[in-house]
Amino acid sequence: MNLRQLQYFLVLSEELNYHKAAERLFISQPSLSIQIKNLQTELDTKLFLKVGRHIELTKAGTSLATSAKEILVKVRSVEDEMSNYGNHNKDTLKISLSGAHLIYPVLNQFREEFPKTLLSIEELTTNETVGGLLDHSIELGIVFLPIDNPGIDYKFLFNDELIAVAIMTGHYTGIDILSLQELSQLPMVVLNKNYFVRQIMDQAFRQNTLTPDYQAEVNTYQNCLNTLRLTDGVAIVSKSFFESIKMVGLTSDLHVINLTDGLRHQQVAVAYRNDYPLDKITKRLLQLLLETYGH
Repeated sequence: MNLRQLQYFLVLSEELNYHKAAERLFISQPSLSIQIKNLQTELDTKLFLKVGRHIELTKAGTSLATSAKEILVKVRSVEDEMSNYGNHNKDTLKISLSGAHLIYPVLNQFREEFPKTLLSIEELTTNETVGGLLDHSIELGIVFLPIDNPGIDYKFLFNDELIAVAIMTGHYTGIDILSLQELSQLPMVVLNKNYFVRQIMDQAFRQNTLTPDYQAEVNTYQNCLNTLRLTDGVAIVSKSFFESIKMVGLTSDLHVINLTDGLRHQQVAVAYRNDYPLDKITKRLLQLLLETYGH
């Protein structure tokens, strides 16, 4: 029995579905089945029972689930404790964000406290962030809610909202507010369909039987604005992003158009795995985010 088998078993015990568990673990379903079969053989006991199309934990499985979680938590704790000897700072802290601007307010404070720690920042979709947390490739993620995964906990940060942006020299600079129907008739630059914000937009247009005029789709808010400056339409970005670049004087050629209807408010949270304790540096970054965003 090894730690990987315990991790695989624990995820399957939470999902009680091989397909969903394999997706969480980013492995194939046959690979997961083999690992669980090997574990049951080594322990010489059944951990799961098949009931119709579903599986359930046996008494032995229920007992192992409790022990496995305790073991994995203890292993993480020991790893963190050992990492402190001879090196008081974690070498690299990997995080992902639904917009890099979300980390800017805490960067200076974090650098002052942990000057030897490399903060590795990647812009990912909410789904990609959840996947990264589950496979341990990242420690924290700032995401849009809702997320529904038993392996992930989160803390609410703030309510963001979507806005439309036009260039001052374009045809739409005289507009101050747009309904969903009016927005659908304008040429738009938007995030690609993998992003939660885009999915919310698509859903809103579908529910109102509207066909949006998407002219370009890109992978970051900054690219939305870069593309907008080469075209004549409107870019859809978050208000928090726009305010962050406004503070450094990068919006003088842009005009904000507020949106009505259901596109406006989006909940932003910081997410992390719930089956391992956070190390002290990751905990501190989490604390800084909560303090900065008012919680």
